[in-house]
Amino acid sequence: MGPKPGGGAQVRIVVLLVVVTLPACTTLRPTPGTPEELRTLIREGGLVHAGDRVKVTAADQSVHEFRVDNLDVANGVMVGRGETVPIADVVALKKREPAPGKTTALALSLAYGVIVIIEVAGAEAALLSGL
Repeated sequence: MGPKPGGGAQVRIVVLLVVVTLPACTTLRPTPGTPEELRTLIREGGLVHAGDRVKVTAADQSVHEFRVDNLDVANGVMVGRGETVPIADVVALKKREPAPGKTTALALSLAYGVIVIIEVAGAEAALLSGL
């Protein structure tokens, strides 16, 4: 019994789905540390960078969720679209980070679904060609 027709196409589709979904799943992860430690790390530039998606809890318990456009250490603020949060007010920080487990599960589920569809379509074509 030789290789199944279309088997190479299935492999290519699965690889494409895995590559496309790799950056797809993210999660907000809390950053450990006291408020003072968080503020120090932010000021030093080791914790938050332009482009990061963050959820910041300020000292007044207000919550700000935004993509960081600029970390202005000289003026002591994190700036995002419509948001400016003083670094001195940060008491908690969550950063959006990749979730490899979710991404893998999504990619495998999509790949399985595509393979099932290809197999069903192939079986249906074989049945119809036998009529």
